[in-house]
Amino acid sequence: MSIRSILDFLIQQSKKKIAIKADAIFLRKNDIVDFFGDNSKLKTDTNWQMRCDLKESLRSMINIEI
Repeated sequence: MSIRSILDFLIQQSKKKIAIKADAIFLRKNDIVDFFGDNSKLKTDTNWQMRCDLKESLRSMINIEI
């Protein structure tokens, strides 16, 4: 899942009007566009199991009142 799709989901869940702007000072010509990961070794070594999906976790994070 891309960071952009997570950000879009969080904005949609927040019910706020939020504009996303990229600051050119932080963008570089040679940045890697796509990163991919594999958590299978971590899951095997730690016996970790997912209890809820990412969207459920994100929803609960933004619904916490501080």
